[in-house]
Amino acid sequence: MHEESNLSKIEALCNQIMNSPYMQKEAPIELKNLRSVIEKVNLLIKEDVPALVSEVRKLRSQNKRLEAEIEAMHPSMVITE
Repeated sequence: MHEESNLSKIEALCNQIMNSPYMQKEAPIELKNLRSVIEKVNLLIKEDVPALVSEVRKLRSQNKRLEAEIEAMHPSMVITE
């Protein structure tokens, strides 16, 4: 019964929130623009950045391997930075 009363309270609060006049108003254009930017940043962080990091790691590894091959072929041609 205690759980039932908690659920009733939660349901009542949810109904109050959903019936609030603030839920009926349309968001200002600035807020819509901000949401759009946040979605793009989120996409960039979750999908693009990890792919770029992976690509950089792969290229660094490939670069080290190629430098080692060059060194093995021509020991006098040491690459210095």
